[in-house]
Order: sequence, then C-alpha cells, then structure tokens
Amino acid sequence: RSLEGNGNSLHESSTIKALGHALAKNTELGRLTSRLLSPLFRKSATPPEIIQRSAQLFLDRHGEAKTLCAELKVTCHFFMQPMIGDKQPHGVIETRIMDDTNLTYPGFDQAYREFAAIALAAAPDIVDLRSALDGVEGTLFNDTIHVIGLGNRLLATTIIGHIGAELGLDQRPR
Repeated sequence: RSLEGNGNSLHESSTIKALGHALAKNTELGRLTSRLLSPLFRKSATPPEIIQRSAQLFLDRHGEAKTLCAELKVTCHFFMQPMIGDKQPHGVIETRIMDDTNLTYPGFDQAYREFAAIALAAAPDIVDLRSALDGVEGTLFNDTIHVIGLGNRLLATTIIGHIGAELGLDQRPR
C-alpha cells in the first residue's frame, strides 16, 4: 500500500499533485546534471568536484522526497537504477552503445559509478539495483539508461522482492 489516508479523493488528488511536483524536480535535476556533465565529458573524464556536486544535488532532492513522503504519510522506497555500464556481460547492441558513448563522453560509466558510490554512502535507504541485471545474456538496454521489456521485468521483480521482504511477505513462487 503506497497511499495511506482517509480515502478522501481531494486528499489523494493533493498527494498525487505533490508527488508529481517531486518528480518534476527530479526531471529538473536530470537536466541540470546533464548540462553540468555533458561539456566536461566531451573534453576529458569528469572532474571529481563535478561528480560530487551532482551527487549533492541528487541527495538534496532525495531529502526533499523523503520529507514529502513523511508529510503525506506515504511509504516511499528509493532505488539506484542501473546504467548500461553496470550490466555484465554486454549484448552486441549494448557494446555498440557503450563504444559510441565512450567516444563522445570518455569516462561516462566511471563517473556514474563514482556518483552512485557517493550517493549510496550518504543515503543508506537507497537500494542499489546496479547489479540486478548482471549475468543476463543479450541486450537489455536500448540506450545508456533505458531498459527494454525483459530488463523492466527483471528490475520490477527485484523491486517487488525488496519491498515484499521488507513487509515480511512470502516470496516463494506460486
């Protein structure tokens, strides 16, 4: 159950609007991070201060989301999503995507690993999904961050398993 309340549709509508606002801020963060990192990636590996600054922006938004969830009495779970560089082995298409990305943005995957390490160390409530797709043969990513159907199903299964275990639900297949 992700919404707790009195069942009042106005309350639920306000909750949805507030969560929509939080998501919009995350989109804004993504755009800002892209603007910060893109020019630097083209020239060389990302300087540590840019990675730290991006991680801090992420953590600021994470803190705002946690505050919003508490105010709305909504149970929230936070996850660090995998990027294409996190999955091993790469499928043929993923290898091409990685090659193209590394030509344009040298050190892209290393910068994300450093960013994730900072964020996860500072926010232990974020569940790390970066290895959730390891060992799956073939292509699961259609760009550096978006997964296709099977990837979505595998991530959803991992997320449901995490939430179910936290709630003490029986996780055995039926």
